[in-house]
Amino acid sequence: MHIRLANIDDAPALQSVFAACIAEAPWLPEQARQEQDFAAVSQGEKILLALATNQQLLGFISIQNDPPFIHHLFVRQEARGMGVGKNLLRALLPHLATPWQLKCVRANQQALAFYQSLGWFEVGAGESEQGAYALLQWPPLRT
Repeated sequence: MHIRLANIDDAPALQSVFAACIAEAPWLPEQARQEQDFAAVSQGEKILLALATNQQLLGFISIQNDPPFIHHLFVRQEARGMGVGKNLLRALLPHLATPWQLKCVRANQQALAFYQSLGWFEVGAGESEQGAYALLQWPPLRT
């Protein structure tokens, strides 16, 4: 697996993975599954890609720098459980100041369990058009 910054030539592959992940998310309300334009929802964000040895896109992460926020982390279904998400998060260290935050829809139990297994913790909550979410942060603040 290789991780690199995205460029304009990656747009079709990013769109394909994004649309597939959104379409197969049963926890998303129907209306949210219709909004599948990745370029529109990630405008101005830095994007890192995880690529297989054959250069197939396995997943990606998109971030906003100020404040340090992870907007999207998607892994294609057939690549889940292979460490793609963990490797994308590790690769962020030189690109994004910590602590990091993200919103995770509560109905997405698999994603919540993934983040919690990596030491993310809840610092807030809210509602969006996608449903109730937990605001998660990493790393834990030391006192």
